[in-house]
Amino acid sequence: MVSKTPATRGLVAAMACTVLLSTAGCHREIEMLPLADQKIYVSDKFFDVAVLGPKRAIVIGYGGKIIETEDGGFTWTQIDAGTEKALYSIDFADDGKAGWIVGQEGLILRTTDAGKTWTRQHTDLWLDELCADPEERQYRRGDPEAAPCQHGYLFAVTVVDANTAHIIGD
Repeated sequence: MVSKTPATRGLVAAMACTVLLSTAGCHREIEMLPLADQKIYVSDKFFDVAVLGPKRAIVIGYGGKIIETEDGGFTWTQIDAGTEKALYSIDFADDGKAGWIVGQEGLILRTTDAGKTWTRQHTDLWLDELCADPEERQYRRGDPEAAPCQHGYLFAVTVVDANTAHIIGD
C-alpha cells in the first residue's frame, strides 16, 4: 500500500513546488518549453498521488491524465490512460507493481508493471440497479420522461495486496 504520511505529503508538496516553479518561470534563467512539449498546464486538475519511492511518484487527474516522475519532480512523463475520464484515486500493493486507479463513470484501471501501462477492467456500475438491464437502458433512452441511466462514480481505492483492492463510490 502507498503511504500517505506527513513525510509523503511533504514530498508531494516539494514536487508540486518544483512543478509550479518550473512552469511559472519565476527566474529568467529557466527556459520555457514549447507548448507541444509541456506535460503540465495551469488548467490541469490533479486529484491523487502515489509515491512509490524517494524520487518516484505517479499523479492522476482530470481528463485521464497520468504523469510520472522518477527524479523527484524535476521532469515528468505522461502515461497513456486510454481514457479521457477523470481519475480520482490511485494506490499500489506493497510490491509496487500491482496497482489500481478509479474514477468517473465506474472507471477502474489496473497495472501489473508499476504503472507503466494501464488496462481497463470491466464494471457495470449504475446509480439505479434497474439500469444493469440493457432493455431498461434502451427503454429509458426512448422515453423523454424516464430518468436517464447514469453510471456510478468511484472516488477512492485502497489496495490490500497484488490481487485485492477495496473501492468506494456512488
